[in-house]
Amino acid sequence: MHSVTHLDRVRAAIRSSWPTGISCPPRVVRFRAGSERAGWGTLVELARIRGHHPDDVVVERLTQAVAADLVVQSETAEAAETAKFLVLGTLGTLEEA
Repeated sequence: MHSVTHLDRVRAAIRSSWPTGISCPPRVVRFRAGSERAGWGTLVELARIRGHHPDDVVVERLTQAVAADLVVQSETAEAAETAKFLVLGTLGTLEEA
């Protein structure tokens, strides 16, 4: 017998609130569920989705949250500055810096 855990319910809610027609990557689900910190792979997956759906508010807000988490994870000011430039480059917004 299969039991549904709290995390299963959280993940299902995340997938159901995800924009229709866009596949929600597993890393994104784990980040939104709080079971995994943001990683560069998560940002790259969101950058790809964002490129195909530039006007989607959910994708944009989540991309910003992942980018902010990556910067916060930096242990020094120099690392945070480097992370900011890597985020901007990954998202194709380096000219905005």
